[in-house]
Amino acid sequence: MPDVRQSYLTIISAKEFVEKVLTDETGHMRPRVFDQNVRHFLGDDNNVNNDIRETLQDATRRNRFAILNNGITIVASKVSRMGNTMSVEIFK
Repeated sequence: MPDVRQSYLTIISAKEFVEKVLTDETGHMRPRVFDQNVRHFLGDDNNVNNDIRETLQDATRRNRFAILNNGITIVASKVSRMGNTMSVEIFK
């Protein structure tokens, strides 16, 4: 996909995702977890959904749709892999 240097697809259980990604060591929601463009259906007359529609109708932008709108996308400044373990450093 244009402008995407690397991407990974992984499967993780919901329980593990909550424990290792969404919450910190104390069990509280990590600050800023959902700061970046959380998209869900908000109605036909919603700007977010109109933008999604426009993306799908644009031949250039359409190619990036799957990575931006499928499942949960994490945009990171650094990703490290070792065996079956992946560490993600989120932009600060």
